[in-house]
Amino acid sequence: MRFGLAGAWTGLAALAQAGEGYLGTKADPVTMGRSGGPGMGVLPLLQMAVAVSVVFLLLKFVVPKAVTRFGKGLKTPVSGGIRIEEAAQFAGGTLNVVSVRGRTLLLSVGTQGVSCLADLSEPNRATEPPTFQEMVELASTHKSASPAPQAVIETSGAESELDPDEIQAALNRARLLAM
Repeated sequence: MRFGLAGAWTGLAALAQAGEGYLGTKADPVTMGRSGGPGMGVLPLLQMAVAVSVVFLLLKFVVPKAVTRFGKGLKTPVSGGIRIEEAAQFAGGTLNVVSVRGRTLLLSVGTQGVSCLADLSEPNRATEPPTFQEMVELASTHKSASPAPQAVIETSGAESELDPDEIQAALNRARLLAM
């Protein structure tokens, strides 16, 4: 309906201009002068208004539909692996909490692009090795629960060349190192 009305106005304007020159051509602009010859009427303004309205309608309705139809975007199924759990707007963009493949990520989406701010997923304790602090605590609780084994020194019948006090001191140092 809108395009039919615009086409009718354009056709009427073309018919009105047809009588100005040879076979529908416009008169020579050099010989027309500035006195308001045949080209300075209301009809050229009407013709320009119709052309501007047609361009406006194309830009307003046709171009956005064509862009969405042919534009490439992220198309994921509803039951896909990427889910946006939370979103918050701020002046420079959006903060999104996204779940993907078992991980939870905090993403910043702005005009410069997307950046990952933090990995919010809970660490899986079964696959991660224990930290040094955990190993020390485990060793100290394990050592305090059972006494350290005592070393037995056997001599081959001959007198030991080492003093028993020196042997005891060495054993104490070894126990301290084992803890």
